[in-house]
Amino acid sequence: MNEVNQSSNTWVGTLTKQLVSSENNFNIQELPTARKEVFKELLVNCELPQSLREVITITDDEHVESIPSLTYIKDKLATNGIELSLNGSSKYFDRREGHIYTEVSDSVVHGSDRTLDDLLKEIFINECVAYETTLLLDKNNSSGLIDKGNQDLSLYNQGIKEVSNTSIYDGIKQAMKDIPQTFRRNVSIVMNTEHHDKLIKELAQMGLGGLAGDLSNLFNVTNVVVTDDAHDVFVGDFGHAIYAKYEPIMYNKKKQALKGIYQFALNYVFDIKIIPELLRIVNIK
Repeated sequence: MNEVNQSSNTWVGTLTKQLVSSENNFNIQELPTARKEVFKELLVNCELPQSLREVITITDDEHVESIPSLTYIKDKLATNGIELSLNGSSKYFDRREGHIYTEVSDSVVHGSDRTLDDLLKEIFINECVAYETTLLLDKNNSSGLIDKGNQDLSLYNQGIKEVSNTSIYDGIKQAMKDIPQTFRRNVSIVMNTEHHDKLIKELAQMGLGGLAGDLSNLFNVTNVVVTDDAHDVFVGDFGHAIYAKYEPIMYNKKKQALKGIYQFALNYVFDIKIIPELLRIVNIK
């Protein structure tokens, strides 16, 4: 996903993502229960190494209307003298629209149901997670891929506290100490490849190069996620700080015989709620 046509909200890249309108003449199919359950499993898939799905909380429970553990979080923060910043009902899940669109050649469609199913599953999962990651980690909409209605989801727009340091190692340690005591046992670290490589060099200079192969053990954290979608180093209890909710709505299919392709689209609603008090941004000077 490297280009965007803002006027028509069309996403262009290796895989294509666009808002599906009625003019496309798709065969709109309301999702039957069995198919809906399949798509639910795809949208909340967490078996994606080195992605935020490893550390954040995902739900597809349509009955969950707000962050489930909000009372617990408020109580635990209060014991640390921290007041949770809530704006009215801002921690209740909204219904934002999401759309995944792709084209598949008819030879694949008619050649093997299993091949098509596997391909569509891979596309739907990867596109959903790619967009989710962009929404959360994009800084100042530098990718140009985020609609105005979703720019509020960026972690940079949450008022997350920043800590500054000249050392990545010391900066991470500093951020961890700044996390409320109760939530330190579930801390994870998110960084990009450049941060990771600099950290390894720092450890070597400190005589700790032998520990570079197990950063989770070195920092005593749950996970270390390395993704180049991250502009800065993030430290915090992501499992309690970020909740994403997904619900598939409609599955669309259209055949273009002259082009020899099938077009598939999955429409879903989603929202992401963030508790900034449980996260820190490490600003490396």
